[in-house]
Amino acid sequence: MLLAVALVVALAVVALLVWAVSGGWDGLRPAAGADDRRVVDARQRAGAELDDLLARTQRSLGRGTVLATVRYDRCEQGQNNWKVHDGYTLRCELTEAVVQRPDAGEEVTPLARRVAAALTADGWTATGGGDEMTLPAQPNRSFLERTRAGSYHRDGQRHRLAVVVTTDADSPFVGPQPTGGSAVVGGDVTAYREALATPGLKVVAQTTVRYFEDG
Repeated sequence: MLLAVALVVALAVVALLVWAVSGGWDGLRPAAGADDRRVVDARQRAGAELDDLLARTQRSLGRGTVLATVRYDRCEQGQNNWKVHDGYTLRCELTEAVVQRPDAGEEVTPLARRVAAALTADGWTATGGGDEMTLPAQPNRSFLERTRAGSYHRDGQRHRLAVVVTTDADSPFVGPQPTGGSAVVGGDVTAYREALATPGLKVVAQTTVRYFEDG
């Protein structure tokens, strides 16, 4: 009898260890795939959702000439193990990045403040505490005279927006887009990167819809 109890306890301990190492239920359940029907259906619906979001973003950016756009899709597998627990097996996002040349006469700081105010009025919330779009220029922050950057979200984290107002060519605040592992589904990557490298004032906006997460 005691041997049987000890065996049951040992098996329970092993089961718990396996459960913990595998990330709980999230580590044991089958992982979703980018080609699963439910993911494909969500991706198709996200296109119209992103179009609507872009129209609203464009109104906040104000008047200007669009130099280039690129739309790309990206899915990443979640990690669920003893060290990392993402809580999802697959996350997919659809992003459109736009480079726009503002009308003549605009300057970095007033343009950034106007865009930030318009985004806030449209329901966007600054992500984190470091929104550089509205910070006053300071001697130890001279880069703010050339570049302002802000990140925003709405509807939880389903909708996200990164905005950079800059006069720099190839500003490090923008980063290479599309990122590795992304699939381009619209626009011209070469034209987009050439627009980023163009000197002079420009606004770069990356609007994202997180259309699938099975957490």
